[in-house]
Amino acid sequence: MSVTRETSAAGDRTGSVSIGPGRRDQPVPGPHGARLGLDHLAELDADFLGYTSELARKYGDCVHYRVGLVPTYQFTNPAEIQEVLVTKSKSFRKTDRLRRVLGRILGNSLLLNEGVSWAGQRAILQPAFHPHRIPDYTDAILRHTEAMLARHGGQAVEIGAALHRLTLLTTAEVLVGADLSADADQFVAAVATVQRGVYPEFTSRAVASAGPAQGQRAAMAEAIDYLQSVIGRIVDERSAAPGPRDNLLGHLLAAHASSAELSRRQVRDEVMIMLAGGAGTTATALTWTAYLLARHQTAQQRVRDEVDRVVAGRRPTSEDVAQLEFTRMVLNESMRLYPPAYTTSRQAIRAVNVGGYDLPAGANVHLIPYITHRDPRWFASPLAFRPERFADDAAPAMDRFAFIPFGSGPRACIGGGLAMQTGLLVLATILVRHGLELASEQSEPELDPKISLHPKGGIQLRLTVRNDAAP
Repeated sequence: MSVTRETSAAGDRTGSVSIGPGRRDQPVPGPHGARLGLDHLAELDADFLGYTSELARKYGDCVHYRVGLVPTYQFTNPAEIQEVLVTKSKSFRKTDRLRRVLGRILGNSLLLNEGVSWAGQRAILQPAFHPHRIPDYTDAILRHTEAMLARHGGQAVEIGAALHRLTLLTTAEVLVGADLSADADQFVAAVATVQRGVYPEFTSRAVASAGPAQGQRAAMAEAIDYLQSVIGRIVDERSAAPGPRDNLLGHLLAAHASSAELSRRQVRDEVMIMLAGGAGTTATALTWTAYLLARHQTAQQRVRDEVDRVVAGRRPTSEDVAQLEFTRMVLNESMRLYPPAYTTSRQAIRAVNVGGYDLPAGANVHLIPYITHRDPRWFASPLAFRPERFADDAAPAMDRFAFIPFGSGPRACIGGGLAMQTGLLVLATILVRHGLELASEQSEPELDPKISLHPKGGIQLRLTVRNDAAP
């Protein structure tokens, strides 16, 4: 491929993509003539990010190809992203394949539901994520971070698994009132098994064959059964508990009790997406951030200096978060380079014009933030790790839809605010008394795009103890 491939300050070699403008007076450009799309399906399967980046480089912001018989469009310009997610969002819904593949795990949860029913679900869940509620979750975030440091401080650790355990325990406590300490390691492992098993069903293997191998299907089925049993136990226990329940699960159970439209199964589905999906996505963002800080010690020192100035050796508070300006820049820059939600898909429910091109009803649309975030038109030196690009005085020059780590429009991630609060407090709590170093055996991680964008094989970091920490 001829995508620019150079080792960046971020440490990966996928590269930036310089994309030329498309011709709006002609049919959508793309690799036409492929036999039912099968000629390039293998490329998508083998290297999704590399191949879609090459398509963008070769054909521009708007690319058309077929996946089997389904017309598919790839959009990577902020203008078209805005059309699909915001101004013309009512012309799109989640794709049939997404609903089919994830539906057996997540049911009709907020991620997959549509229309009036979806709007009702969002209204039930939204109070738990209202900005005024986020500070209430601070103590739980700090306690679980401190427990992680007590468990691994001074040691080399696979940081992704440690952070996933932390975010799972925090999310379970603050949103559903459950203590998952005894289940956390098995729960995290089961989520990883499901991700590995589900992903091939989104690729060419799902078109050309029966999907995952039999052994993988069996392991995935066992993992799903385990996750559903844990979620079912949580819901049953919370249902039987007396007194008010002012959290997300409490809102769901109250809605279930007052309306037949919200089934008990759907209550469980909503808890599943929060614990199996939301917690893992936050952990993935933190994992890449920890890696970048370990790789860039100068930036880590700036974060440490900021934390020392704001926190002064004590326990961070929710009030401190607003003052962690450079720490926020680092977290944003990490999600720019390694967006956990590296791609998002929609399906046109009617004929619609996007970017000057007419899309037929039923067409699939792929938006790929990973490509948009690395486009030199929107970000100078896009492969470089430069947190300063997210400084307040630089942000107004940034196209709003060039950076969409939590999506945008009516279906933007409901937990984005909680994810940012968690990330900032976790980083501050770690760096008050610890440092982040790459373990001696840790090489440059490869990208592993599954349901989220993971580092292949994990990342081994050492949580060093600071000798210069404030008393």
